[in-house]
Amino acid sequence: MLGRMTTPFDDRRPFRPAGAKSAGITRAQLTGDDYRRVFRGCFVATGQDVGLLTRVHAALELVPMSYGVSHHTTASLWGAAPPETSDVHLAVPHKVRCEIPGIRVHRFRKPPKMVQRNGVRLTTPLGTYLDLAPFTELVPLVTLGDSLVRHTGLTAADLVAATAGKEGGRGIRLARRAATLVRSNVDSPRETMLRLLLVLGGLPEPVVDHRIYASDGRLLRRLDLAYLEQLLAIEYDGRHHIERTGQWHGDILRREEFEQLGWRFVVITSPDIWRTPGATLDRVGAALRERGVVLPRRTDAWRAHFPERRGLAG
Repeated sequence: MLGRMTTPFDDRRPFRPAGAKSAGITRAQLTGDDYRRVFRGCFVATGQDVGLLTRVHAALELVPMSYGVSHHTTASLWGAAPPETSDVHLAVPHKVRCEIPGIRVHRFRKPPKMVQRNGVRLTTPLGTYLDLAPFTELVPLVTLGDSLVRHTGLTAADLVAATAGKEGGRGIRLARRAATLVRSNVDSPRETMLRLLLVLGGLPEPVVDHRIYASDGRLLRRLDLAYLEQLLAIEYDGRHHIERTGQWHGDILRREEFEQLGWRFVVITSPDIWRTPGATLDRVGAALRERGVVLPRRTDAWRAHFPERRGLAG
């Protein structure tokens, strides 16, 4: 009879002290310079990257009865933009508990739908969106939805269909509302936030990712947000544009070329969204009025999501 096959010990992958002991590694060696702790009771060789994927493997090693990765961590693994967290989130059977700092478990009465990706079991993009709804607010959830749509096969229509008519508490109500605001081809979380500021501020919703092509098919310019009839572009200009000086200078020249064709640009930066959102709504509203748009009286719905922070640094 063949003996039972065992996996060779590999200290480049997270391991427990019991595994180290079987491989002949002493406690003194384990707590020395050759190894570093990922979580309590889980180590990896010094020099190995202890990024998200390593921490995920360590969490799965410590909670082997889990269904797989979920919530914020799954969203990150899909390349999306979840609410910030420092924990690794796992889906586990309802009776499982875990009190290891840095690992957060979410108990499920029924196994959630999981898929395999890069050797890790994780919740589907749709399941991840629905799972996170009770843990966040409107703007972060739409941001998550936009980024899941951009980086996975999920569509905004999928989100609307999955939440339509579904009964539940605050989480499903929020998921339903956020789904109606999710759009395709959104390039960054800041663009989502800017669009939501405009919409929640009572302004017309601009077109996302409008692309202008030359007669020969060449892409001349991509506009973050645009009011097409008014030839009004709302552009988010992040710090990365300044860091890439050559690209930033080229953007300015191309912007001037389009201004000569009748386009007007309103350029928004991060402080315009988070420090002075009211003034930003004034700027965009004024530009729309100059282009002949009659606007309704502004509502205060935006204030709950974009509180003004005048006078704060940053």
